[in-house]
Amino acid sequence: MVVAASPSKLVPGTLFADRFRVVREVGAGGMGVVYEVEQVSLGRRRALKTLHPRVLVRSTPEATRKLRERFLAEARTSASITSPYVVAFDDCGIDTATEQPWALMELLQGQPLDALVEARGVLGAAEAWTLLRQAGEGVGAAHRAGVVHCDLKPENLFVTRDGTVKVLDFGISRIVDAYRTHALGTTPCGSPRWMAPEQTERNRPIRPATDVWSLGLIAFHLLTAKHYLPGANRSDVPLLALLLQIRAVEPVPASARARELGVVSELPTGFDAWFARCVVADPARRYADATT
Repeated sequence: MVVAASPSKLVPGTLFADRFRVVREVGAGGMGVVYEVEQVSLGRRRALKTLHPRVLVRSTPEATRKLRERFLAEARTSASITSPYVVAFDDCGIDTATEQPWALMELLQGQPLDALVEARGVLGAAEAWTLLRQAGEGVGAAHRAGVVHCDLKPENLFVTRDGTVKVLDFGISRIVDAYRTHALGTTPCGSPRWMAPEQTERNRPIRPATDVWSLGLIAFHLLTAKHYLPGANRSDVPLLALLLQIRAVEPVPASARARELGVVSELPTGFDAWFARCVVADPARRYADATT
């Protein structure tokens, strides 16, 4: 029996937290690593998420403590959302041997939405609408639970083998008091290609309409395999230039922007009006949440 003893990536066969046998690494991002594991007590396969080892190694003790708290808060936030379109969290905790936080989730089979678009290109209107409707239901469930995702993008929308969308990664989500007229202020956060104007400045209110902006851009991407913001289609555009483009976005109709980008297929009837309501600069003029 191999026992994990340090904050390093887990090796297949490792018994982690005295209850999870590591099968393989599924994927890694800037902050976390996800493994397929066997939950030994029940003999079932699940997904186990931990903080990326390099994050812990480079952090001061105080920063590490805050990272653990944030990690566990994400797990608890996700677990508070009840929807078939949000990845299910079963449990979370801290391994006593390594002080590594962990979260146990359902194991998904399929691919992220960005990989689907990369492989297939433009999606048909019916399929795109089905995927977007499911994503909207998942995000809408989060909004009803008082949670704004703040980082919606194709990488965080997973499409299972049976075509079900699962919303992932509430790592920078904001807890919103549903009984107040405006949400909590925030520092700039999110992924520049998909984030709303209010996310680019400090202390701007964050509300469910913030996620609506991202969903609008995702819908355009599904139907065109392009980014609505011209600079987002280039890898050499500086981050600052992209942020300025987000703040000064021109209300160009989606169909006109698609033609500018060389998209041959026509957008569905009515899409321009729907899209315009998603990406209007003033959050108060957008759809109120992901299910409206």
